[in-house]
Amino acid sequence: MHKSPNERFKERMTDTSNILVRDKNGNVIIEGAEVVAQKVLILTVGTGRVRDDIANALCFSIQRCAPARVVFLCSEKTAAETLPLITKKLGWAGDRYSHHVCRDEDDPQALFLEWNRAWSEWTSADETAEVVVDYTSGTKPMSAAAMMLAISRGARTLSYIVGQRDESGRVVESTDVRSIEPDLIVAHRQLRLAREMFHAGNYAAARDLAAPLLKIASMSEEGLREIARALHYAGDMYDAWQRFDWKAARSAHHNSGHPGEWGCLEEPTLINDNRKLIDAANKSRGNQEFGAPLVADLVSNIDRCMRQGRFDDAVARMYRAIEMLVQKLLLEKHELKSGNIDIEKLPAGIRREYEKKKGDREKLTLGVDACITLLEQLNDPVVPEFRRRYGSRDDGKPGELANLLGRRNQSLLAHGVDPIGSGVAEKLRAHVIELARLVDDDIISVWMPKAAPVRFRVF
Repeated sequence: MHKSPNERFKERMTDTSNILVRDKNGNVIIEGAEVVAQKVLILTVGTGRVRDDIANALCFSIQRCAPARVVFLCSEKTAAETLPLITKKLGWAGDRYSHHVCRDEDDPQALFLEWNRAWSEWTSADETAEVVVDYTSGTKPMSAAAMMLAISRGARTLSYIVGQRDESGRVVESTDVRSIEPDLIVAHRQLRLAREMFHAGNYAAARDLAAPLLKIASMSEEGLREIARALHYAGDMYDAWQRFDWKAARSAHHNSGHPGEWGCLEEPTLINDNRKLIDAANKSRGNQEFGAPLVADLVSNIDRCMRQGRFDDAVARMYRAIEMLVQKLLLEKHELKSGNIDIEKLPAGIRREYEKKKGDREKLTLGVDACITLLEQLNDPVVPEFRRRYGSRDDGKPGELANLLGRRNQSLLAHGVDPIGSGVAEKLRAHVIELARLVDDDIISVWMPKAAPVRFRVF
């Protein structure tokens, strides 16, 4: 059965009886050992002045690199005129090299896309392969495309040949191969992407993109390493925070050192304000209270969902926010818990009514509408505005707030299958903000500003 060069190459690489492991100079250091990663050299091929000069230069690069496999990137002209000279000088078996003839050697973007599609074939789909890209030869667009490809694909090294030049500036004798490790370029792009993820609210993605760049061994440039550290710890903190895991968020803030001093943030003090809200919300939760910080934290979480277009998630939180505001009124002003109404604390005139509602149940639990009714019976001065917005279910005339909350029941996250649109979410949010101001203005004026997410400077 006919086998492709790539298939024969894979077989040869997995046969440990005939493997040579070489050092960086190409010297054999281990025979018959298992190869951890194959070295693949990808070269752009040009014409030179007399073809033979380029062939000599590229053979020089190949000898210095000592790869297990070589891929030649050619135009039709260089495939016909230069490549045969190279392969003849190398004297290699055909399964150690392959070549790719490009469609247009003068279009760097088209070259990049074309070569990118072939990358897996060139590396035998081995993600551990140590890839070196030599961009010395070929047209300038080919060299540019090769560099873009190497950086995009995370090639370990970029290389180019240097040597003695003639009066025209052409290299006439190759004397060395210079290497560039594009780790700083790749790291900078990765951190830019992490910044974009963070600003979009994808905090876990930002954290994970920055994580590999925290150590000196992975990131030699101190300035970029500081940015990586800030993105990692801020991403970790915000990811926990948006899951209401205040303990983990506080821990991430503590582990980060002094985030209020990070120079890569536009307003560094904001992150310390975030910490104050996290602490206060966590304390309110621990005391089983519905304090202003806890409500503000929930409303700020709603806003993050809205910014990401997660309207079903946002409306589910808004339902809870309305419920929490009503519970806050009952607890703070009347010492009543909606989940377990203490009938003995009710006025005598309505006590019998609630005894009947409780019946034989261990606890009397009230929903939003029933809580509003109870607050009306307690003559709470704030509740008329809730009733006006919520409407009365008794007369069959629900208000806008009840209708909007009813849309939640049609969501897949509740009892239906219909997605919630931005219009419903925006209207419901307006109700939440206005009622929050009415119940406790500190929710909006004092605590909500402390929920503003930090932003990273352009770098």
